[in-house]
Amino acid sequence: MISPKTGTFSFSVAAAPLAGVTDPPFQRILFEQNCPLVYTEMISARNLLKSPRTITRVLNVEKPVHPLAAQLFDIDPCRLADAAGILERYGVDIIDVNLGCPVKKIINTGCGVALMRNPGQTRCIMKAVRGSVRIPVSVKLRLGWNPGCKSAPDFARMAEDEGLDFVTVHARYRTNYLTPADWREIREVKTCLSIPVMGNGDVMTADDARKMMHETDCDAVMIGRAIMGRPWLPFQIESHLSSGRIFQPVMFPERCRVIRNHLDLAESFYGPRVAPLVFRKHAAWYLRGLPGANQLRNAIFRFTDTEEYRSLLDSLIVNTGALC
Repeated sequence: MISPKTGTFSFSVAAAPLAGVTDPPFQRILFEQNCPLVYTEMISARNLLKSPRTITRVLNVEKPVHPLAAQLFDIDPCRLADAAGILERYGVDIIDVNLGCPVKKIINTGCGVALMRNPGQTRCIMKAVRGSVRIPVSVKLRLGWNPGCKSAPDFARMAEDEGLDFVTVHARYRTNYLTPADWREIREVKTCLSIPVMGNGDVMTADDARKMMHETDCDAVMIGRAIMGRPWLPFQIESHLSSGRIFQPVMFPERCRVIRNHLDLAESFYGPRVAPLVFRKHAAWYLRGLPGANQLRNAIFRFTDTEEYRSLLDSLIVNTGALC
């Protein structure tokens, strides 16, 4: 995964930590689709320490997923260190500290990208987490608070100084949600470090991944929005980068198989009442690109029972061509 001798990755692609998306059922789907590295959703260290049951809401405890990176957030170094220790005992392979979340309720507590305005506290966090576990530790950061405050290189060097194993750079600032990611800044971070760097931002295809790695010299790429409804994409991109293999579009029957499996996992995890609601967004993503996708989406968002999804899939198998 990460060689302690050479400081290099054994993979080229990871699926990003996505709030409301990379829950345990989707972690399992990514794993079954041979994703090289799966991330959890962002986990509150405070909640993890407050309630032991939190662990079963963020991890597949009974059927562990490997390799798995757990992303933590908090402002308190001790809480983060203790939470990291718990996750290590449950078999997590990497601890990642979030320095990039721009959501208001997170930054209002001083967490996420707000930590990039607080280097002293951030250094204490890095030191505490690194000292609490034996497994690799990383940070995921943005370019800085805003375009006038670029600080990613400084925080990346801090991570290396504190013994962290790699950094992930989302090539945007807190404020520019809609502008294209600035990959040039990933290269700047890479040039000042000897530990690996993973690039993140606007990688939607294998060509994007190859281009990012060529332009930035990063060691791996992290894929975010593109995995929604396409959990097979990380493995396809990894295979393309390593061997040049070109994958054919995923045929509709195979897509239906993945959807059914994901639905079963969601129902087992959340129960029959909650699963239909949680699964709505995933179903809509899976069915993008099909004829009548907008009408299908409208129907899906009225479903209240998992059998409605299964009936829809049965009808689509009969009436829909094999499309990606």
